[in-house]
Amino acid sequence: MHQIDNGLLKQWQAFIDITKNIKKMDNNKSVQEIIEVVINTIEKVDGGFLLLWNTKQNALSIEAAVNFKEEYYIHNKLAPGEGISGTVFKTGKTIVIYGEEEIKKAMQSMKEPNYQYFLKSSVQDDPPKSCLSVPITYKNEKIGVLTLDNFFSEERFTDEEIGFVEAIATQIAMVITLSQELNEREQSAQTLKLTLSSHHLLNDLMLNDRGSKQIIETLAKLIDNPIIYLDPKGEFLFTSNPNDPFELTLKDWIKKCIHQFPTEQQDFEFLLPNQLLGHIFKIASSYGVIGYLLVICNSKSLDVYTKLTLSHSTAIMAIEQMKEQKKLESRIQKRQLLLKQFHEENSFTSLHNLLEIKYYNAFLFLLYKRENYLENNYSEMFHYERDYKLKLQSIGNCLLFPNRDSLIVLIALRDTQSEVEKKLEEIFLFNQDERILIGRKVDRIDQLHLSFQDIERLKHCIKNLDGQIISYEKLGLYRYLLSMTDSEQKHFVEEILGPILPSSIKQSSNNELIHTLMEYFKYNKNVIKTAEAMHVHQNTIYYRIVQIEEKLNVDLNDFNYAMNIHAAIFLYNLR
Repeated sequence: MHQIDNGLLKQWQAFIDITKNIKKMDNNKSVQEIIEVVINTIEKVDGGFLLLWNTKQNALSIEAAVNFKEEYYIHNKLAPGEGISGTVFKTGKTIVIYGEEEIKKAMQSMKEPNYQYFLKSSVQDDPPKSCLSVPITYKNEKIGVLTLDNFFSEERFTDEEIGFVEAIATQIAMVITLSQELNEREQSAQTLKLTLSSHHLLNDLMLNDRGSKQIIETLAKLIDNPIIYLDPKGEFLFTSNPNDPFELTLKDWIKKCIHQFPTEQQDFEFLLPNQLLGHIFKIASSYGVIGYLLVICNSKSLDVYTKLTLSHSTAIMAIEQMKEQKKLESRIQKRQLLLKQFHEENSFTSLHNLLEIKYYNAFLFLLYKRENYLENNYSEMFHYERDYKLKLQSIGNCLLFPNRDSLIVLIALRDTQSEVEKKLEEIFLFNQDERILIGRKVDRIDQLHLSFQDIERLKHCIKNLDGQIISYEKLGLYRYLLSMTDSEQKHFVEEILGPILPSSIKQSSNNELIHTLMEYFKYNKNVIKTAEAMHVHQNTIYYRIVQIEEKLNVDLNDFNYAMNIHAAIFLYNLR
């Protein structure tokens, strides 16, 4: 009777000792103390494991053990159904095994590496004589497994001992679950405190108009990670760590990858060069995506506090950008008003406020059809203006005006003899579809409307002119053709080409004739090249040329007729 009371006393003491660990379950030492209490309570037990489910590794990991070597068992990762402990975890049922052979048989399902780690980790030379393994569950959630081994005694586990270990397992499950919840609450409270503090600091920066650069610098210190601020196209605006050579190598990488950025997600992760992890936060407002924050991490993902702080920062920066956009809109409206005044030949006063025109002796307009340019991206336009001013300072100055998918540039020159086209070739690195149209050079402000009219005319014939830089002054005869009114152009085309123009009666045949005539003149009246371009026989071209000469009553080899036809074709292609 005395022995039973002593056993019960030890079991009750075990419950008390395990419960005490609820406040210190955040380290491996506490887990080790729990399994030691259990093993010391049952005299026939000589060793054992406490395994917990690791959701990241998707396996059971040994968190603590008695009479097993840590340097070996720490490598053991059991899948559900693997070995004795894995089977208990998978089924959720207690297993009791007696006899060395039966235990070996139960362990045959272990992967060979895990089995070898088990053998090496045991401090005993022989396998256990008996084994008791119970699931650790709480509210039907599997948390882990408690496995106890008997190496020396032939005694079997009593129902009372099995019941005690199962009760202890339930107690362990409660302790672990409550401890995790407690830690999560404490972490949440700490995260909330840090987040609110960071938000107040960032809000103060915004209210005091410190600007995006100081926000980035402050943010980098708060989260202890380098940050790069990118524009919508992935260009570096500035970085919190400008002296880091690695960040410079990222420039080309970002330009290549920015088209892969998810359009719907507010933040996302990217694997950077050198196996670093990049977390990208989108800065967006009613104006669309206005930039990105790239946070460079060593390996692991950002914690909750850092993500909240960065999300709040992007909202603040979006507000900052909206304020800046409003200012830019005001500047743009003034530019648009000035552009309108060029139509009305009344721009001297407004232009004088933007340019010190007394220092310049010639002026001209050009239109730059830039790839991927968006008219409402005002910050980008002024960024281009600063860049072009710097590059043009050797010959003069410039002002930019938004114009749908193009930029209109007013260039003021100090020297009337400045070679503008040569300078433009140095400044602009053209993509395939980018063109520049240049109006005439004038020496007085009140004549600038003529240069503006030139680029308006050139826009209508841009498809019919070769080259990426097209100057109105170098168009020769075409300048006068473009100055004709629409009705005059139409009358001239019908007068010269009327008999072969497409009509409702002979639409297809006339299409062939006018198309042949255009190709014939395009290849300088070379029949062989014309036939090759049109993928027809040379005789077909000869036959059509005869038809054209008969219908138009002309000799295409006559210079005067040929000049008129060439002009008519040019105007026809404008329609």
